[in-house]
Amino acid sequence: KQNIIEVYKNLQQIQHRGHDSYGILCKSEKNIELTHTKGLIDLENLSYKEELQRKNGNLFMGHLRYKTSGSLNEKIKQPIVSSNCIGSFSFIFNGNIPCNEYNGNFDFDTKMIQTFFEDIHTKNVNSFDDLLIKFVNTFERAYSLIIATDSAIYLLKDRYGVRPLCYSLETGILEVSSESIGISINYKHTEVKSGQILKFNLDNLNNIPKEKFKPIQIYKFNTPINTIIGGKCIFEYIYFLSPNTIWNNLSTEKIRNEWAKILAKNDIIDNLIRDDYSNYLVIGIPSTGMLPGKEYANIIGLKYEQAITKNKAINRTFILSGGERDRASKKKYIYNKSVITGKRVIIIDDSIVRGITMKNIVTSLFEYGAEEVHIRIISPEIKDICKYGIDIPEKKDLVAANMSLIEMTSYFGCTTLKFLTVKE
Repeated sequence: KQNIIEVYKNLQQIQHRGHDSYGILCKSEKNIELTHTKGLIDLENLSYKEELQRKNGNLFMGHLRYKTSGSLNEKIKQPIVSSNCIGSFSFIFNGNIPCNEYNGNFDFDTKMIQTFFEDIHTKNVNSFDDLLIKFVNTFERAYSLIIATDSAIYLLKDRYGVRPLCYSLETGILEVSSESIGISINYKHTEVKSGQILKFNLDNLNNIPKEKFKPIQIYKFNTPINTIIGGKCIFEYIYFLSPNTIWNNLSTEKIRNEWAKILAKNDIIDNLIRDDYSNYLVIGIPSTGMLPGKEYANIIGLKYEQAITKNKAINRTFILSGGERDRASKKKYIYNKSVITGKRVIIIDDSIVRGITMKNIVTSLFEYGAEEVHIRIISPEIKDICKYGIDIPEKKDLVAANMSLIEMTSYFGCTTLKFLTVKE
């Protein structure tokens, strides 16, 4: 048995993946308790923490809600608890499966997955093993999924491995997380492979030694070699992953810093710094631009200062609707005028999607006395939509899909603008 408080602590480590709400399933020998809560995990609240410490169980499943559209879709909350003619099951997943990929009229992919698992009469399957093999062969992407039945825990990933999913047995229990940082010993983990289904048997769960509690690969989709790397979501490294996360044996922090080094070396070659280095100030846009910003400044030898800080009351703005997004983006950051005034500011950010927030940042920097504003982005221009878990539904919403580099520079009102190229 484990105390639920440890699960909350680990879930909090990947809170950046979902700010809107969270759900926890606690399964003991006698019953299943399911709770859903809006907002962020609050372990600092003493009464809240004391209530959690009284809950124990054999199996926990936690899910963080990240809305990928203008609606929170309150009716669709994870974890999902259901059953079919084989038995009962619970599941959580990360990603997005286009609803037109399966028969039926579905508004949400979570409901589509649930229906697929429930309605097995036409699928010619006799076990959860067969059902999940059928699932991987039916849906191309994008999902990392954990499903628990009465006798097993299954981990599966789509054939392209779009989203992260890893596990560990280092603590003596099975821990599974979207990111390695969500595991107690986060540097000792195993990544689920693309198209792989792993099964952990739960027989004698309370007494089984950890050396025997090992996964069985019940299936591996034969993914073509040339698509294995290309299928990964680069936006994970650019934006979603914690800097401390290791995915596909690659350090997120190291990758972001390498991209910052390329930008810095390009600016050295192009002689961006024209005179006294003390006239320049590098600012990383929090939070994903901060570490790359410091690396950029270090390579060139410029001063870095966090003269722009995030307003904690405002979360992600690129997933909001038009007018709401513009209002929120204007309140998203707090500026230190005393540091900005009279400086040639170089801002480092992870990406530009719609461009509304960036335009407001540039306007504010000039209002607070910046002499110049140079924008450097540690990713290529985003020119097409994403159907697999990032809210980029239409090309008309993407500033880089509708403007040239010169036009974007004019639109933002900045002095210069540079992105990484795809090759870089």
